[in-house]
Amino acid sequence: MLAAVFALLNFHRDRYFADHLTAALEFMCFTIFYVTLAWPLVLVIIHLTLRLAGSEFSIWSSEWIPLSPGVIALATYFVVRMERTLYNQKWIWAVLKGVAVVL
Repeated sequence: MLAAVFALLNFHRDRYFADHLTAALEFMCFTIFYVTLAWPLVLVIIHLTLRLAGSEFSIWSSEWIPLSPGVIALATYFVVRMERTLYNQKWIWAVLKGVAVVL
């Protein structure tokens, strides 16, 4: 499904659907890795640092508050970099397409 979105946003005769499928698989692998491993590790490190500093602030007041903005930012960054490197888009188009894909 995501490969079809990439194909529609980046339609060009020189690209095969396999290129878009590969890009979609890379995006999904990146998202799964960062959502399940890297981003929660960063949040735990921030939480432990705040507790060691004696702060009463808790980033865990709601499970969606710390998770959502980070995941959206990382996914958007990946799509923008992919648009720049794989599809050779200009920055403005890469950012617009990145926001469109993630949202």
